[in-house]
Amino acid sequence: MDLIILGAPGSGKGTQGGLLSTRLAIPKISTGDLLRAAVKDGTALGKKAQGFMDKGLLVPDDVILGLIEEVLRSKAAATGIIMDGFPRTLPQAEAVDRLLNTPLTPPPSPFAGFPGFTPPPPRPGDAAALARLELQELAATLRTAQAKITDRDTRAQAVYLLAQIDRALNPPR
Repeated sequence: MDLIILGAPGSGKGTQGGLLSTRLAIPKISTGDLLRAAVKDGTALGKKAQGFMDKGLLVPDDVILGLIEEVLRSKAAATGIIMDGFPRTLPQAEAVDRLLNTPLTPPPSPFAGFPGFTPPPPRPGDAAALARLELQELAATLRTAQAKITDRDTRAQAVYLLAQIDRALNPPR
């Protein structure tokens, strides 16, 4: 779950974000906290931000978004994040939307319930065409296996996976 808490200064965004972060066990992203930590830790983005802050300038969006992306790549953010007071502008909101809708880490394997299954190795070439081909091959393999599955729960997982593959191959228009 990804949450964005917006409000006027002093309205309790940080307080409510902290409570939700604790309750939901997901990180709260406060740009001020991110900047202070990056500067303190001496990261590349922290040093870049420090240069702007030393001149009394606002830290540009690309630096802030880089810090947010680092959090999104973390294991702690795998189940969601809470953003405290950011984004503030339409360009920032559009950039955050792109970050939140771009897979940053590979999802866990949906084949964990199928012992012995090994996905085919990646092939060189056009990534989209290859992904489509691999999904088609996977669906064919899964349909064959589905006929042999006797466990009700595992069969339900197979049906679900086939539906997800079908949706990926034939997205709704």
